[in-house]
Amino acid sequence: MIKISFIVPIYNDEQYIAQCIESLCAQKEQELEFLLIDDGSTDDSLNICRKYEKQDSRIRVYHQTNQGANVARNKGLMEAKGKWVCFIDGDDWIESNFCDTLDQYMSQDYDVIIYSFYKVFGNDKKRMESNAEKIEFKEADFVDLQISSLNRLGPYKYNLKCLDPVSCWNKIYKRNFLIENHIAFIPEIQKLQDLTFNLQVYDYAKNGIYLNTALYDYRYNPASVTNRYQPDIVHKFDVIHEFLLPFVQNKPQEIFESVFWERIATHSRTCTVLYFCNRKNEKSYAERKKEFLDLMDKEPYATAIKRVNLCHFPVKEKILSIVIRLKWFLGCEMLTLFQSILR
Repeated sequence: MIKISFIVPIYNDEQYIAQCIESLCAQKEQELEFLLIDDGSTDDSLNICRKYEKQDSRIRVYHQTNQGANVARNKGLMEAKGKWVCFIDGDDWIESNFCDTLDQYMSQDYDVIIYSFYKVFGNDKKRMESNAEKIEFKEADFVDLQISSLNRLGPYKYNLKCLDPVSCWNKIYKRNFLIENHIAFIPEIQKLQDLTFNLQVYDYAKNGIYLNTALYDYRYNPASVTNRYQPDIVHKFDVIHEFLLPFVQNKPQEIFESVFWERIATHSRTCTVLYFCNRKNEKSYAERKKEFLDLMDKEPYATAIKRVNLCHFPVKEKILSIVIRLKWFLGCEMLTLFQSILR
């Protein structure tokens, strides 16, 4: 029986994919499978995957036309045979003790297992700090995980001071649990795929555990999609809002409404940094300012910037949120430029 199916969506990761695959092959456990899903790479990624496929029988390589990470991950889910599934990004890797550490927990009645990770900045490697060593989750805890996911910077039970509730790559999921509850990635959602996936997971999960053991290495890549200029970011968030609004409205707890506005305020900051005030945006200052003001007068942003409790954000995010609330576009320009220089 295969214990874990590792699913790796790959798109133009030739610089990093070998390290990712080698970290998988280094696992001593033989009852594993490594599903490498090449999503139409135009570099040498597919050839690198094929080379490793010949060296380790646990590797299976799939190739598809470019359809995005969600479709690639769903392809992996469809092909997976393991009791558990684990999603890994092609530019990251796992620790050598990954399987040995999780082995004793995978035989227990958990739907999801969450673990800590390292953040890697070039040659620097920093362990994520946590205020908890081990947490057993019961059904009620998954509501708190949803709240913390919607604003993981806020003063909520399972925010980033405790664990990362949003990302998929610091978790393993019981495959039958996902299948029985029809949980998959939503192809139309091109941003925050992990958030929308895990909100579904937490809707159905009954038992889980968090381990304050770093098993995953997350590479901070300034060129990644989460950090680069995104001219279609407003549309991407419009699609996400179509998912989030009914999701929140169906929740009986009043706190979901306030944390929803915090999430929208976060989107307003992201639009400002990755589009309106991004140095790669070639539109004139006047054009960008008009687009910015038009969006901030549009729902759900107009309500969010008025109603959100700014005390629930760290200082950097709070300052930018205040400037956005004032609709001071020049201030947004100055703050974004300053942060870009620091980064």
